[in-house]
Amino acid sequence: MSHWQHFHEPRTPRRRIYPHGLVGPDENDEGEAAIETLMPSRRNPTAMHADEEELLLESRCLLMTEFIEAAHRAASTNATILLTGDSGTGKNAFARQIHRWSRRREAPFLSVDCAAIPEHLHESDPFEDLKNTLAALQADREGRHDVSDSATLLLDNLVDLPPAAQARLLQFVEERQALPNLPASGLRFRIIAASSRDLGGEVAAGHFRSDLFYRINVIALRIPTLVERRRDIPVLAAHLLARAAPRITQHRLHLSAGAVATMANYHWPGNVRELRNAIERAAVLCASDLITEEHLPSDVRIARQRRTFIEGKPLTSLEEVERSHIVDVLKGSSTMEQAAAALGINISTLWRKRKLYKIE
Repeated sequence: MSHWQHFHEPRTPRRRIYPHGLVGPDENDEGEAAIETLMPSRRNPTAMHADEEELLLESRCLLMTEFIEAAHRAASTNATILLTGDSGTGKNAFARQIHRWSRRREAPFLSVDCAAIPEHLHESDPFEDLKNTLAALQADREGRHDVSDSATLLLDNLVDLPPAAQARLLQFVEERQALPNLPASGLRFRIIAASSRDLGGEVAAGHFRSDLFYRINVIALRIPTLVERRRDIPVLAAHLLARAAPRITQHRLHLSAGAVATMANYHWPGNVRELRNAIERAAVLCASDLITEEHLPSDVRIARQRRTFIEGKPLTSLEEVERSHIVDVLKGSSTMEQAAAALGINISTLWRKRKLYKIE
């Protein structure tokens, strides 16, 4: 019997392909499938998961905008991409977005959860059925030989592959142009690998094959954590609430200024995923149309209280400190040039900061 089962969901452009037995010993467990194939919609090939990716792409943070620009440039190439980032930063979402930006946008996007491959396949060939699926998808589109017709293959949680499976994956990547029973042109696909741990460190520790690492680590892109893009938290929170509210309540929900400030001061170890969960929890608990600090998880509220006072003294942000210092220097200076010199900045920068901080 094949390791694959095919389920066609009605009225949807998505086709899921489930490896047999990958859900686990409990057949009633509706867990994530190890492998999922997303077929583009005939009506709109780029619409799938679009809300999630568009949400993550809105950023006021320089570090995040630099990442997005690099990912966009990488999407236009044929090179293998290695996405790294803490859990919850959106690696899957960005992999799909890179596929949508690429010339392959109308070809299939396949996602393989390496952590979900069962142990009994590690010693054999856990990628055998994947080869067959890629060949079948390619055969469906035979006659088109340009790069725009090749699929994108996401290898998620790559670091969780044991040594035996790593060897099989290396063989699969190296020999995809010379596999039996496949089209003469070989398999055409682009790899995006994703890991929440530093693969270079795993190589140094002897937990990951160096030869596979160098095959995968062609264009390395690290997704910033949510705390590194703290300025985006208010916008992200508002968008997440707008998406969650219709599923939870008939009210049009809003975030209070206190709730926004509390979320902006939290360190979010679970990143965007944790923020999404906190917003949905608050929407469930809110009995009115205004979400306040009291509706947020206790960890978020406590962190806010700790950041606000130390030893009974109120804390201020760096921006508040800078604004106060600029005001003091301006008061003690006779000209803007003198103030700029005292601050160690040029006069144009001082004008921008006055405008930013609304200093008259």
